[in-house]
Amino acid sequence: MSIVPIADQLNEQMNLAERFFELTFGKLNVADNTGQRIFSAFLAVSSFGNIVVMTYTAARVKQEIAKEGILPFPKFFAMNRDVSLARFLRWANCRPILPRLFGRMLKSRWFVPEGHSEETPVGALILHFGSCLVLILVTYRVEPTNTYRLLAKVYTYSVHAFFGVLLAGGILRLRLNRKEGWRKKTIGINPQLSVMSAIVYLLGSLFPVIVSWVEPSGELERFADTKIHWYLVPLLSWSAIAFGALWWLGFLVFAKRIEKRNGTIFMIQRDPAIARDPPINGSPIQVNETVYLGWVTKENITTMQASGGRQGESSRHDFVLQW
Repeated sequence: MSIVPIADQLNEQMNLAERFFELTFGKLNVADNTGQRIFSAFLAVSSFGNIVVMTYTAARVKQEIAKEGILPFPKFFAMNRDVSLARFLRWANCRPILPRLFGRMLKSRWFVPEGHSEETPVGALILHFGSCLVLILVTYRVEPTNTYRLLAKVYTYSVHAFFGVLLAGGILRLRLNRKEGWRKKTIGINPQLSVMSAIVYLLGSLFPVIVSWVEPSGELERFADTKIHWYLVPLLSWSAIAFGALWWLGFLVFAKRIEKRNGTIFMIQRDPAIARDPPINGSPIQVNETVYLGWVTKENITTMQASGGRQGESSRHDFVLQW
């Protein structure tokens, strides 16, 4: 902030990061665009890392949603599948021609299939790809810069701001509700500091959620983004949030109707398998998880609870998820 002039910081159309590199590295040569090229290189690396992280995170989140049974075809979207290099190596070793041509290479330690075996949430990745494809198709006629700004602002509003409010509210509820017994779980931590931090985070997240609905006017109008209508960001964000909430409520209504009509209740049970890594004195980790989803008759619920809660023949489907 000390490098970029105040006039540039107040300019809505100005890219502050690019301007920073132009002011620092552009002094090497007046006619040179070194600063802009360095900024583009950093932006490319940062964008690639963001895509990798968001793809992994979004796929895992969608997989956990599928485990709750509220998505169609939950088994497909929730299961992990082996599409790693180990699968190709096993296929190559079973072919008579490839071992003859690359026998020495396939027998090396690096090409041992067990060292490259890793399961991937393929169904969740396909769902994530589909949702990204929808965003691309609905904005393909919009200028790329405006599309990026709009989607970035919608993501910031719905994920960081809206869910930030819920997160801060949940932290305050845990701290201030005596029934939760949170003070006993956090002995040695200054409660005033944690409460004040949550309040600041709540107010900071709540500010864009509310102010985005106010149309810029007066002196603030010259700082507004004129290429995007002021109401689009909160409207699209709340539309996405409402769609998710209605989908969840619709599933609850559907499950209630099935319960009244057939006398069955939708049950979800998770059986995690825990092991230590390293085996003897390592930290406990989850190596796999068995998720049981099914419509269970009310008469069998008591039997299930007595037998440890495992679903039997009354389940419509069950599946194992390997991590």
